[in-house]
Amino acid sequence: MLSNEQPQEFFATIEKILVGVQEPSVLPDGKKDWDTEQSRVLLKHATLGFVGNLCVETKLRVHVAANVGGVLERVVSMLEIDVKGMPFDWIESISKELAVLINASLEEKAQQYLTDKNIVATIEAVLKIAKSKDDA
Repeated sequence: MLSNEQPQEFFATIEKILVGVQEPSVLPDGKKDWDTEQSRVLLKHATLGFVGNLCVETKLRVHVAANVGGVLERVVSMLEIDVKGMPFDWIESISKELAVLINASLEEKAQQYLTDKNIVATIEAVLKIAKSKDDA
């Protein structure tokens, strides 16, 4: 049913959700708002998981790979931010972001997009961080 709908509005809505959950919740005094942060992280992980699962269906994967609604671009951006900032949930977030990219990259369009974004360097940074954490 979803694969037969017009994708632009649907994926634009997903991208707006991802924008809304990308940055941590901060109180006016600069401290994290942990009550809101729990909900933000849950929604972020659930949405990334949902997008990753959408990629199982070929038509939907093609839409993600073609960056319809800006979803693929947003996931790449989130990955870069999480690698640089290493928030408290970085391992789970990066795992879900990579799952979306791996699933989408079954399509050549996504492979080209990720190559243009130099995703290999970002993934290499993740591996270096993970290796150094294991060495500690």
